[in-house]
Amino acid sequence: MADDPVTVATYRFTAKAEFAKWALEQEGIPAFVSDGNLVTADWFFGNAIGYVKLQVPRSQVPAALDAFERNPELLDSRGADEAEDAPDKCLECGESLPDDSDRCPSCGWSYETCDE
Repeated sequence: MADDPVTVATYRFTAKAEFAKWALEQEGIPAFVSDGNLVTADWFFGNAIGYVKLQVPRSQVPAALDAFERNPELLDSRGADEAEDAPDKCLECGESLPDDSDRCPSCGWSYETCDE
């Protein structure tokens, strides 16, 4: 039980998890990708099961976390999720558009005027 698998990172895509697994193994850290086949077969399951998991033996968790700290590109950045949460930007001047308006408060640009 001291070396039960522990999830150290999650990924939306199996390929990214496999790359991180390979990188950990290059440092001598045994790793396992869990749920990769299920999420690849039907990506709708990803949200339900917590996506693809990268697991290491419990005794190797500190070494894996250290590897992630030295190589942050191994982690799933979730950039798409962050972009969805960001406010819309004006295509003319770059200012943030209010949620309740379709017109830029700074320059007056709107999606309606871009077709003209």
